[in-house]
Amino acid sequence: MRRRTVPRASFVAILLLGAASSQAAGPSPESEARRLEDSLYFVRSLDRGWEPLLADLDRSIKALTEAPPERVRPVRVTADTAREIVAARRLKEGEPGEPRALELFGQLAQTSVDETKRPVFHRTCADILMNQADRAEKAGGDANFAKAFDLARAALSHVPDFDKAFQMIARLGLNVARSFQSKEDYENALAKIADTVKTLRAAGVRDDSKSLSDVNSLQAEILESTGELRILWLGDAQALLGVKGGKTDYTNASLHFVGAGREPPAQSAAKPRRIRTGRWKVNVTGAGGSASFETTVEISRSGGELTLVPALPDGMLIVPAAGGADAFLIDRTEWSNQQYQSVTGRSRGGKPSAAVAGLSFEEAQAAANAAGKRLPSLAQFTHAAFGSPNAKSPRYPWGDDEAEPGRQFVGGADDAQDVESCRDYPSRSGCLNMAGNVWEWLDTGWLIGGGWKQMSFSRECQPPDDSGLQPWTADLLRDPLPSDEVYNRFTNKAEEAKYWKYHATAETTLAQAGLRCIVPLGKPRR
Repeated sequence: MRRRTVPRASFVAILLLGAASSQAAGPSPESEARRLEDSLYFVRSLDRGWEPLLADLDRSIKALTEAPPERVRPVRVTADTAREIVAARRLKEGEPGEPRALELFGQLAQTSVDETKRPVFHRTCADILMNQADRAEKAGGDANFAKAFDLARAALSHVPDFDKAFQMIARLGLNVARSFQSKEDYENALAKIADTVKTLRAAGVRDDSKSLSDVNSLQAEILESTGELRILWLGDAQALLGVKGGKTDYTNASLHFVGAGREPPAQSAAKPRRIRTGRWKVNVTGAGGSASFETTVEISRSGGELTLVPALPDGMLIVPAAGGADAFLIDRTEWSNQQYQSVTGRSRGGKPSAAVAGLSFEEAQAAANAAGKRLPSLAQFTHAAFGSPNAKSPRYPWGDDEAEPGRQFVGGADDAQDVESCRDYPSRSGCLNMAGNVWEWLDTGWLIGGGWKQMSFSRECQPPDDSGLQPWTADLLRDPLPSDEVYNRFTNKAEEAKYWKYHATAETTLAQAGLRCIVPLGKPRR
């Protein structure tokens, strides 16, 4: 071995000049090997400049990528020697030196010229990773447990049958999953269990091992006691957002659960999560002016469904699907003079809070369209009033109690009254004054509900003598009254005869005609 003495002050300059001349002259692999061997000798002799040497070696190997591998081999051997020395020195520094040692040993495990040494380097990497995992586990806490889990899994990528690593993975996987379970974060608990099982199986752990048995038992426990919450959305979001006026946005509604044991964490309707089985009351709070509302959901192992609308316009109520008919929104009250003016820009006079009256069918249709709504069908009116389309009972929207003017309904009055009248007697859907106050336009051009002059909601009708029809009793809440326009278009003589007396005795009906609107919601969808 040649012995050389180099002044310490000249050492770094020699390294830098060697690297510079290497780049400028484009040396051969052989000359680079000699230069780098000399550099290693100087660095080892003086025990300084290790990192600049490693950088120089990396640059040289990169510059020689086009050269034949056998000619570059001596340079790579020198690089392996330097890396191993530096990695070992860093490892002796303890925890501060582990990241650099892990980096260098990892590089050697992949590229060492002496392939018989690669398993040793892999095992050293695994040991370093497990040391870091041990410290993280001892530190405790969810974040450290997750960190230790990932470090142990990384150790298995170096030594697949590392018993200590997969034991820690099983232990930590259970700990982290149980921590998520205690917080009722079941999705993350199941995700951690799946990750643990996948990692253990990849490491060759048998399904009947205690490690996998414990993990699988926890998974079964969670699946047995919880179910997925699914949100079903009613209505087209764009159509609902197009309804004029204020509205409450429920697309990201906050859901709070009570009633089936300890209260679980609140969650967002935009990202429903797994929840414990049982029957829950759900308080739904959206963004906007409307107050929160309460509904219920039943959660089983197969899950449960909660139906919401993306947006609820102010002053409207949800009428649930019934009798094969779809759900829809309906105005809680008849339109007031103020509401009509705010939508159409036209004033009808009268008290702002009183029901708007004296509207033609065309005016009512135009107002509904301007608001982004529609006039209801007869089936929708009876659905909102009595609980299902074309319902024959109860007798009145508020129930079977006899109708008392001024108490359950507006009747025997001289003018349209406040739309909030008779608040103690809403319909099945929560609507006010579906009987009395103003007649309400249907989408057919017929009127229903009776006006403010009516003292009762039935009328005996006598068809013309020559019609051949028997007298009949009209039900003002279920048997619509044809407007002049509709009556004058009758082509069926029997129909015209049937409604002749009913129509003829309601000359002032149009003066009492107002409106209440709906918004179709269609079928629920995920």
